[in-house]
Amino acid sequence: IWALAIMLVILPMGWVFGRRLGQPLTQLAEQVRAFSDFDFTQSPRVRSRVSEVNNLSILMGRMGSAIDRFQQITLALSHEPHLEQMLDEVMEHLVATAEGRSGAVYLCDDTDSALNCCSRYRGAHYPDSFVLDAAFKQAPEEQLLARLDTEHSYLVVALHDRHKSLLGLLVVELSVQLESNFRQRLQRFVQDLSGTLSVAIETRILFAGQQRLLDAIIRLLADAIDAKSPYTGGHCERVPQLAELLLRQAE
Repeated sequence: IWALAIMLVILPMGWVFGRRLGQPLTQLAEQVRAFSDFDFTQSPRVRSRVSEVNNLSILMGRMGSAIDRFQQITLALSHEPHLEQMLDEVMEHLVATAEGRSGAVYLCDDTDSALNCCSRYRGAHYPDSFVLDAAFKQAPEEQLLARLDTEHSYLVVALHDRHKSLLGLLVVELSVQLESNFRQRLQRFVQDLSGTLSVAIETRILFAGQQRLLDAIIRLLADAIDAKSPYTGGHCERVPQLAELLLRQAE
């Protein structure tokens, strides 16, 4: 009788505690099912009295967030036509993935004499430019780290074009609490990403150059037509101005 009474007391308590312990696992299973359905949006953190379940929830959230940000980086690299806007989006998601504080992208100018900052993300302390001398070209990562402030920890990766020439530098300010293993894996990830980023930058630079060349050809033809006859001189210059006036009136 005593054993039966104790069993009647323990069974409901076990059922209640079992449900409380099993509910977080059910939520984690739903999150894994969402991952299998290619939904990598970050889910709310699962809270449990079991520390292993909490750690698994944190890792699952970080994994889903990292995959989602990587998808956003890929989308920006493939769809955003403007170079500055593309770099801003890439740096925003890359800094978030690295759990960093800020980031910047430096690109070589047309004369290969300086590195100009083309994108900043939470990085007001980054210099606007660096002089690109022979030492800089030989070891760009070390040179940039030596010229940045020593109060912060940085990850610097060189960007090269298809001819192995220096295209620019990618800088991410890291959190000082990062573990060494995570930092090494992060550096490998950024280095792998730098190849795709370099191709995207080079493609947009070439496209912008083609646009400028096409505009120059059109202007050259227009000037030649205007100079052909004194009666039609300035025609190609006045037509766009008249079109703009008509557009303003139509608005």
